[in-house]
Amino acid sequence: MAVKSALPYSLHSRYRSIALAWTIITIPPIFINLGLFYGLWYGSPHMDRIAVLTIPTAVLGLFTALAILERIYKLTQTPPAFRPLASPRWALDVFQWGYFASLLLISALITTALARGDSDHDSHELQTRLISLPASLLMFFLATLTLLSLLLHHLALPLPFRFGSLEPGNALRPAVYYIVEDVVAVDGNGGAEYRQAWTQRYASSAVFRRMIWTLSVSVLREEEEVEDDGEAVGGRGLGRNDDERAPLLDSRV
Repeated sequence: MAVKSALPYSLHSRYRSIALAWTIITIPPIFINLGLFYGLWYGSPHMDRIAVLTIPTAVLGLFTALAILERIYKLTQTPPAFRPLASPRWALDVFQWGYFASLLLISALITTALARGDSDHDSHELQTRLISLPASLLMFFLATLTLLSLLLHHLALPLPFRFGSLEPGNALRPAVYYIVEDVVAVDGNGGAEYRQAWTQRYASSAVFRRMIWTLSVSVLREEEEVEDDGEAVGGRGLGRNDDERAPLLDSRV
């Protein structure tokens, strides 16, 4: 089998930008948000507990809004350097719509928790517990979407509408496929060139498709023998000693 060319994206030239991005991602929720909460909760015991819960939430919401505005700007700018292939300007991408849905769920949870007040007269203990649920809710929501994507992918039902870079009539692909494509193309500045190469790699490589499936179900398993589309690795079938956990950027996948 001929060795496929590498995807047009390298982490080696982006270490500084990656470090900066993760600094921005981690500082607001970990240091600012938690610092404000515990600082106000224990440092100002006479302060209204609702205010203590609201202030850190509002600060985190501000950083979230800025991140959303940046993604929307990149997805809607002309010429279309970052949006899904052949997609309308305001269609955004799959990751962004999932972001909106998760933000809506979390906002509903937080708003409901803060609006109910201390109706149980438990010194806001229940409210505090509810406010701690967004991360768990986000993981549950992501797991649900992933399971749904795997089910629809297995059924191979043609979609009647455009979904990301795929035209109508294509079957849904596993969730990790869309997450990687959108995050690398937009947040990682891979652009339309990366989307095109990513789409072609998935269509042409059975090993790559199986890797995306494996990552989507978060199960790394060994298989005795794989016969998928007649594709072989290095001139032989992929056996149980072959590792499916090839890096996403590996040119051999």
